[in-house]
Parts: sequence; C-alpha cells; structure tokens
Amino acid sequence: METTGNWMNGCKLHHVIAIVLLFGAFLYPQKSVDAQEQNFVEIPLEAFHNEKSVELVGLISSQTLNISIPRGWLLGEENWLEIKFRKSDLLDLAGSSVTISLNGSHVSSHRLTQLSETKQQILIPANMFTQGNNTLTFAGTLYLPDDQGTNCQDWDNPARWLSIEPGGLLHLSFVRRELSMDLSDFPQVFIEPLEEYLPDSARRQTLIVLPEDSTQDDLTSLSIISYTLGSTAETNYDWKPEIVTMSQLRPDIAANRNIVFIGETPPEFQDLVSKDKNYVALLPSPRGVGNAILLIGDKNRQDGFSPASVFSDPARGILLHGNVAYLDPYVPTAPQPFLDNFSFEDLGYPDRTARGIGQQNLIYSLYIPYDIDPTQVKLNLHLVHSPDLDLQNSSFTVYLNGYSVAGILPNALSSTGTPITIGLPAQKFRPGINFVRIRLDLYPPYTSCTRAPEAVWATILNSTTLEVAHRKHPPIPSLEHFPLPFGEYPGVLYVIPDQYDQIDLDYVSRLSFMFGTSARKSEYPPGVITASKFLQMGSSHHNVILLGLPSRNLATMSANALLPQPFTDDGKALQRGYGVYLPTADADASLGLMQIIPSPWANGGTVLVLTGNDQKGLGWTLDVILDTALRDQFAGNVMVIGSANRSEASGESPGQQGSQPMFQQIADASNIPLIGPVLQRSGQAFLIPALFAVGIALILVVSILWVWRRVQNRNTPDIIEKSDEPEQNEL
Repeated sequence: METTGNWMNGCKLHHVIAIVLLFGAFLYPQKSVDAQEQNFVEIPLEAFHNEKSVELVGLISSQTLNISIPRGWLLGEENWLEIKFRKSDLLDLAGSSVTISLNGSHVSSHRLTQLSETKQQILIPANMFTQGNNTLTFAGTLYLPDDQGTNCQDWDNPARWLSIEPGGLLHLSFVRRELSMDLSDFPQVFIEPLEEYLPDSARRQTLIVLPEDSTQDDLTSLSIISYTLGSTAETNYDWKPEIVTMSQLRPDIAANRNIVFIGETPPEFQDLVSKDKNYVALLPSPRGVGNAILLIGDKNRQDGFSPASVFSDPARGILLHGNVAYLDPYVPTAPQPFLDNFSFEDLGYPDRTARGIGQQNLIYSLYIPYDIDPTQVKLNLHLVHSPDLDLQNSSFTVYLNGYSVAGILPNALSSTGTPITIGLPAQKFRPGINFVRIRLDLYPPYTSCTRAPEAVWATILNSTTLEVAHRKHPPIPSLEHFPLPFGEYPGVLYVIPDQYDQIDLDYVSRLSFMFGTSARKSEYPPGVITASKFLQMGSSHHNVILLGLPSRNLATMSANALLPQPFTDDGKALQRGYGVYLPTADADASLGLMQIIPSPWANGGTVLVLTGNDQKGLGWTLDVILDTALRDQFAGNVMVIGSANRSEASGESPGQQGSQPMFQQIADASNIPLIGPVLQRSGQAFLIPALFAVGIALILVVSILWVWRRVQNRNTPDIIEKSDEPEQNEL
C-alpha cells in the first residue's frame, strides 16, 4: 500500500508539473515584445498662444488654444491643467465665473470666489482628447458690482479682466503606439510639435542617411526633404537632424526614431520597391514603435532630378497614397503673373464675421512678390453689419502693416454692402507678406446684462477687392528683406565647398528647413551644388547662397572682389579699409559674416554669402540667420558677428559679452547708374576697366552740363526779346 501511495503521489506531482508547463506555454509570449514606457510631457500654455498669457477681457469673452496631439501618441489618464488665475480686484467675484471646455465638452466651471490663490490642477480625461487638433477654450463672464444698477452699461470696461499667470502648463501622459503608414501622412508624421517639450533623453531627432558617394541629386534631396518638413512646422521648431552615411549607420543610432534613406535602399526594403524607377516610399519602421521610414529612390542620380521634389509640388503631392509611388522626371512650372485686381475670395478668404461687443480684429494677409513695386493701391471694402448696431458709437478702422490708414463710421448705406473705397499708401507695402487689419468697434444702441453679444455683428464680404497698380522693379539687395528673394520663384541654389563635410550638410538641412517655415508656398525648394561645378555652369541660376569658409569655397573667392567686405587673397582674414576692423590688430579673433550683393553671374539675381574667418565665426553666422527672433534687426548689406569685446563695426561700440551681431551698410558700386555694373564686374582685379568706366562717366556728365548750358544761353535772349514786345506795342 505504501508503494502504491508513493506511486500515486508521483503521478500527481507529474500532472501538476505538466499542467504548470502547459499553462506557462500559453502565457509566455512566442515573440518577444518590448514594453512601452509611459511618457509625459509638460507644455507651457503660452506655447499655444503665441508666447502670450491667456487673458479674458470684457463682460463675456473667450480664448481658444489649439493643441495638436500626434497620431503616434496614445494618451493615458494622467492629464491635467496646472494654472493660477489672476483676477481684477474690481470684479463682483461672487457673480463672475470662468468655464473651461475641450472640443466643446465641459471640463470645469468656477465662481471667481472659488479660485485658489495658488496653482491648481484641473484633471482632463483622456477620452476628451482626439488625435490631431484639439480646442481648449477658456470662457469668462465678468461682472462689476454696479452692473445691476447700470444694466451692464460698460461691456468692455477695462476693470473686467481675468488672466492665467505665466507658468501655467498642460500635463499629458502617453505611450507610443504602432501606426499604419501612407504617403499622404508625409510630412506630418515626421513633425510632431509637442516632441520639443520632451526631456532630451526622450526626443527623437530625425536621422538622414546618405550614400557614401553622394551626388548633386542626393544633396538636393536632403535639401528638399528638410524644406518640406519645415513647411509644416512652426517658425520656432528646433530642427537638428543627425546626418550620416550608410557605412556609419548602426543599430543603436537607428532605434526609436524616424529615418530618411536617400539614394540607397536598405536590404530589408529592397523587395518592396523597383530599382529601375524613381520612387518615394513611406513605411512603418521595424526599429521602433510609432516610427516611420522614408525612402527616396533615384534611378539616375546624375540627371538633376530628385524624386523628393514631389513632396513640394502641391498638384502632384495631393495624389500620393499608399506606401510606394513611382515618378517620372518633370520640371516645376513658373508661377502666374501678379494680378493688379483681386478679391479676398481670390486670396482664399470666405466671408468673415466678428460678433460681440467691443473691439475685434479681422486680419488679411497679402503677398507682394520681391520684384513688384506697388505705385497705387485701392481697397474696395464690402461691409455689412447688424441692424442693431449703434451708428454713433461704433466704428471701423483699417490698418496696413500696423499703420492706421482710415477710420469709417457706419451708416444706413454701409449695412447694405455698398463698397467703401479706401486708398492704401503704396510706400507702406513691402516685399513678402503684408497685413491688412480691420478693427471693428461694435456697440449696441442700448445694453443689457442678459443681451446676447452675438446680436451685435459685422461681416467683411469676400467680394472686397484690392486694385494694385505696380511696376516690376526688384529692390536693391538688402538683408532687410530676408528671406526674400531666396524664398520665392525661381528658388535658391546652395553652393558648398567641393570637399564638404557633415557640418556643411547640417547647415544645408537647417537652412532649408528655415526657408520652408517662412515660405508662402512650398513649391521652390533649394538645390545644392559644389563650388567647382557651379563655376562651370556660369550664369544659369538666379539666386545663390555661398556657404562655407572662403578658403574652402571657390565660388566665394571668385566673388571676393565684389563683396562689401572682402577677404585677403588666402581667404583667412578680412581686408582692411572696408568698415570692419579688429580693435587689436595682432590678436586672433573669430568673426562671422553675412553679405548680400547683386549677382555677378545672373542679371537681376542676388547672392548671399554666409561665411567667417574660421569655423566658429561661420557657426555664429548660421546661428544668427536661423534665429527668427533676430529677423527684425536685419538691415544693410553686411552683418558681422564676433565676441562683443573683440570686434566691432564702424560707428558702433562693443556691447555685452558673448557673440553679438551688428548690421551695417557699406558702399556698393553696383548701385551707381550706368557704370555700376561695370565697376562691380571689374572689382579690384581690373583697375584699368574700372578707371576707364569712371572716366567715361565723367565725360558723360561734363557733356550733359555743357549741352544744358548752351541751351540755357540760347533761350535767354529769346526770353528778353519777348518781354520787350509789349512795351513796343504800347508806344
């Protein structure tokens, strides 16, 4: 019996072990899966409001913030607003309130007496967010203590205000999720605005992989991809890709990031595409959850065509669907000529209505090409408004680029849409984007605390027209107009050193991204060429950017004699006597320079030179041109940047420590009529032609003066004789 019992116990033990193993086999995954950590991001509310505090002003007012949630984020439950309200001391706190809503759904409401004096957390459920754009709205009803007696007479009394103090933030928790990819998702899938608020360790800068023997087509593809990505990003987006060659690609640097392969297709994707065709492909990355792989396949990498150009062509780009698209080479079309008569509808605006009591603004943008000079501009304003509008106290004011142009009082005719013609000052227009702002001051004939503000409204009809008489006249090249003319047709060509390195390619990518963020249309991405090939081409390209140290860039040295501030013959130091100097002549100092000149290679073209006397100075130059916060300072034809206590510009004194940009205008011979182009082409290298041109100009001036003198002498006796005739008749 004991033996039998032991045998039965042994059988039970074996059964238990078998069951455990079988159960474990079902529970244990057959394929290893990486666990996704929960991440979080905290974004300042000012980032959604043009870096300004959120403020509510008036009896009934609201502010809406647009929050874009990346498709690759799956939000968790730990989401909240952390904010502190600041309120006017003159408000009726018990009667006033503020309401927060997300995508039209209620989040929370508070009487102002309930608002804490410190920061408070307001929880937001994850299911209230959607992928893509979300609208977070703060709405306030702000009463004054005497509103019951005055029936809310002053709707826009300055005492009615409530604001969120700086430092408020939105906290989001998320995990990354796998996505299906489609070419229509590019470039949005590569640009996630909220990524910049992640900790440095969690950021995923894009990786760009080039062939070992990159051709001009490959470098242009790098520029086009960066430009296209920039066209969908905000101007302050921090674009710093990592650029490597195929031999430098390692598994550790390719993990958990978006990757662009240019010119060569990795082995794992070669079965998905045809090598004997031009193609673009967008695929899920096998190297990280929620990442994408972009492939640029160029059948002939020497023909001057990049398949990446399809992304900057709106007519062809809208047809991109699926994972792979095959392309035939094509040439971009030239833009339509500038019209001298167009409506707000032609500019893409619908009828726009402002509702509510008090001041509101409707802003329209108008693009003036670089070579168009307006001479006379008329605005034919088509306006209708509420019949309840107080005609005595309401008004409409038109502004052009911040300048007040005209004030309009409403009347019975203005409510019918009868055109109101306003002359806009032509000299206030500038190349690039111009803004026509119409401020509407709307008031009802009587007030009421319960009267809906929507009952007071005014509408600008899109049949409003602009008549622009103009001439085609490119302005004198100036840094003041940057990024024009390089951001519009026919685009710009980067000329880089023959022996370029990855730092040069990083500059190309970041510059193209910047041009993309500022471009009105993304149809003219920059191209790339090496200096020796560019000089062989001659004058085939209109606008050019010479990039790199002069000692390394043959094209910069070719134009050196024409620069407002030229370099010495070896390209390592500045020539003296041109307005830029070092306080200590025998001391080394890093300097960066940005110079702009009329092109010596193409008639009517423009050349921008980004350089320095060493690599540090060149880096400073790139920092300045990429910093949009400095754009308002751009002026003249030369920018010099250096250590503030080591360099200065003529007429300027050193300022604060650190790198400091200074802009100035240095005399440019090309602006002199008639002989200017001769002097520019001759430069310092050919003094005899330059002197000959000056001599001819002097002879021409003397000849004109002599002819004018002879004509004056001939006319003088005739005038005297005619003046004597009446006296003779009287005698």
